[in-house]
Amino acid sequence: MLNLKNKTKLSYLNLLTIILSLVVLIMGLVIHGFADQSFDTLVVIMLIVSLNVSLLAFILDYDFMPLVACLFASIAFGLIVYHSLPIFADKFDDINFRNGNFTACLWYTIISGIGLLSSVITCFDPQK
Repeated sequence: MLNLKNKTKLSYLNLLTIILSLVVLIMGLVIHGFADQSFDTLVVIMLIVSLNVSLLAFILDYDFMPLVACLFASIAFGLIVYHSLPIFADKFDDINFRNGNFTACLWYTIISGIGLLSSVITCFDPQK
């Protein structure tokens, strides 16, 4: 059962990961910011899995759950960076080869990077 009194401040940081994964997921589905106005399906799946595993890591008191949540958050971040790099290159080279949304990709990368950082910090909770 969920006992909120015994949670540490670092375990509440896991909620930030949940919120940021949800924000990136909603932004990606609404804006369609990768190349050719598409948001990759694998990124959506990894964000949903990351969101659910982070929620389970907050609710359950297993030692390995924050690490698993961090693993899926890092996979989602890696996929976002992988799909955003051609759009970044187009912007810096001042060409429009991939027809992507630069500002959306920049926000995806920043928000998912902050979510990954909060997920990594959650792994170092001494009471887990």
